Amino acid sequence: MMHPKGLTTVLEKVRKLGPTLRERALEAERAGRHSDETIADLDATGAFKIGSPAEFGGDELSVRQQLDVVSEVAKWDGSCGWIVWVGASTNWIPAGSGARVVELVSLKARWSASLSALPAGPSAALRTRISWRHRLRI
Repeated sequence: MMHPKGLTTVLEKVRKLGPTLRERALEAERAGRHSDETIADLDATGAFKIGSPAEFGGDELSVRQQLDVVSEVAKWDGSCGWIVWVGASTNWIPAGSGARVVELVSLKARWSASLSALPAGPSAALRTRISWRHRLRI
């Protein structure tokens, strides 16, 4: 399990980034996506590797610690919190499948910040009166 100092470091980086996330939130809402810069900034905090095993370069936080990180991100921008949760939880799937799977998906080379639980294929984010919804184009 990750040393508490490491958890503190991730949380400190997220708190430092927080005001920037809040400033960018409206533009992300208008665009229907977060900028590549925001994803890179979240990645730089270490948030996408919070749940992955230490043997593969992850931080191996407990679920409680992961929720602390996700909650801190979401405090500044809820959709960024969702992105961190999906990215971090998606990373531990191949990591928990063994070294060969990790090698095949290059988990050690780059943490996923772009995977999602949405179905593959052509799709679009549609603006509704009160939020966004996802539609698969078939």
